[in-house]
Amino acid sequence: MASGPGPHPLIASAELALIGRVPPRVRRPEGPFGDHYGYYSLQHDYPVFEVEWLAHRRDALFPATVVGKPRQEDFFIGDLLQELLSPLFPW
Repeated sequence: MASGPGPHPLIASAELALIGRVPPRVRRPEGPFGDHYGYYSLQHDYPVFEVEWLAHRRDALFPATVVGKPRQEDFFIGDLLQELLSPLFPW
């Protein structure tokens, strides 16, 4: 285990860790947000996480999802669903 600034040890197998604090009673508006199924959550106040330090492994993998033109991630979800379900609906 490696340790960073503060009393909480980091698990050595973690790719990255955000270290910081959540100040009491500090909230900021967030949203509205939409998902792939058309559901939109309304704007609400949420606690604030203040990042003080970013720890990461050497050569860490940073998983990410890319959305935007030309195709968004829901295209690939739909493409996979079509491939999986089309045998159930023969022409």
